[in-house]
Amino acid sequence: MKRISMLLAATLCAFGAFAADPLAQAPDQEFFDKAAVAGMFEVQSSEIALQLGSDPAIKSFAQMMVTDHSAANAKLKSLALAKGVMLPTGLDKDHQAKLEKLKAAKPGKEFDETYADLMEDGHDDAVQLFEKASKKAKDKDVQKLAAETLPTLKHHSEKAEKLDKKRVAP
Repeated sequence: MKRISMLLAATLCAFGAFAADPLAQAPDQEFFDKAAVAGMFEVQSSEIALQLGSDPAIKSFAQMMVTDHSAANAKLKSLALAKGVMLPTGLDKDHQAKLEKLKAAKPGKEFDETYADLMEDGHDDAVQLFEKASKKAKDKDVQKLAAETLPTLKHHSEKAEKLDKKRVAP
């Protein structure tokens, strides 16, 4: 009986330590999840754009996305590993649907327009996510990563907006 009590006490202590971990709480876990999925989407969609894009500006932007987001994904993964946070290994339903929409677009102008639109929307969302985390994340390392990544995301957002506007210009 004493052994069971000790085991139960150890289990409760371990559970208590886990529950007290700020990264176990929703805000930072949500950041990790959303940032990981968005980063995977940027790389996957941009790899497709490198193959199917027809405009050199689209291909150039896509290469920048693959390079920059692969590096950002590696930093996020490293921080998650250091913090004991599990990252998603695949896209969520929303991003998977966007990827399917991109794959279904006709090569040429339609594909380029779809990609540019997805990049503009995605980077607007990413900037908001990282701005919030840079100020409100519970973990200081998460705040630091978000703050360090934010200028690159803002740069991508500006370029994506220009690409998208170019697509709809007369």
